[in-house]
Amino acid sequence: MPSIIDDDVIIGFKSVISEGVVIQRGAFVGPNSVVPPGRTILAGERWEGSPLREITTGQNVREI
Repeated sequence: MPSIIDDDVIIGFKSVISEGVVIQRGAFVGPNSVVPPGRTILAGERWEGSPLREITTGQNVREI
């Protein structure tokens, strides 16, 4: 299954986008991140790391 990357997406240096990933418009994937197979990153979301975790302005962090 191919990956789908919409317009206006920022993917950081040395990031790995696995098969079947969907990254919607305006999303951000930080440098050195690994996006696992089948993951969908919604429009405007910001994710980074390995394991991948959402970047937030508060204390809440979602990890997958």
